[in-house]
Amino acid sequence: MPLTLPNLPYAPEALEPHVDTATMNIHHGKHHNAYVTNANKALEGTPFADKDAVWLITHLDQLPADKMGPVRNNAGGHVNHSMFWQVMAPAGKGGGGTPSGALGEAINKAFGSFEAFKEKFANAGATRFGSGWAWLCVNKDKNLEVCSTANQDNPMMGKDIAGCGGTPILGCDVWEHAYYLKYQNRRPDYMAAWWNVVNWAKVAENFAHALAGNAWYEVKKTADGKFMFNLKGGNNEVVLTSETYNDLASCNAGIDSVRKSAQDTARFDVKTASNGQAYFVLTASNGQTIGKSEMYSSPAAMEKGIQAVQRASGSTWVEAV
Repeated sequence: MPLTLPNLPYAPEALEPHVDTATMNIHHGKHHNAYVTNANKALEGTPFADKDAVWLITHLDQLPADKMGPVRNNAGGHVNHSMFWQVMAPAGKGGGGTPSGALGEAINKAFGSFEAFKEKFANAGATRFGSGWAWLCVNKDKNLEVCSTANQDNPMMGKDIAGCGGTPILGCDVWEHAYYLKYQNRRPDYMAAWWNVVNWAKVAENFAHALAGNAWYEVKKTADGKFMFNLKGGNNEVVLTSETYNDLASCNAGIDSVRKSAQDTARFDVKTASNGQAYFVLTASNGQTIGKSEMYSSPAAMEKGIQAVQRASGSTWVEAV
């Protein structure tokens, strides 16, 4: 289905005084909404109109030449902002403090200390010329690194496009629309205040997903009050989309059916679409359809999707979109 604007996980005023209410309302309701609208407009009537945003930005080379730029900018903006809202929380109520556990240890290992990491991250954002993002990423060697990208580029686009690569687990928007109403041209002041609202629990969750590379379940409540789930890969790309369920218990039962697929109690039915691409349908042992995958252009890519389903673990609740 077309891309949709996610709800904020907190009230627009919840990040005060570090991020002001007016900025949050404009940033989410105007800027992010515009990225969603423009991405959908660019893809309307194409075979890519129902693709997941992460799939789009990681497969730019498969898009028609006249769609690559608009999708890079707008689907990129959608992916970036969707993470941005999630990695923040009200100060003292999930926001601020220091990371602990495996994430804290990894930061100390990679940068020497948490303060050294903050300095390097802040410098990446402060020195980004014009507009862009500062990122904390898990690289291909499963190590943490800091980088920055221009405009709405994302490290998942790859180094050749974005200038750096990896799976982002924390991102800070350093476009002026993220801070100018309160901080004017004082970007370093904005970034210093931003640490007070960083949701380290969510960043740790992102770190665990990126490190494991495993698929995970994202449960959603639909506009009509029903439930469904996406099975997402290590880069948050959608691997499998479920049917809708009348209640959460039934949805969880569907997830259990996917988990049991590793023990062959469900089957993968491979089908070919009219455009020649293939997809698979996950079918429970009683014949009920659990969900269907994205389209794949090669058997090797499909096999990776099936393997992601077979090793899926964990779940995340996401509010209605």
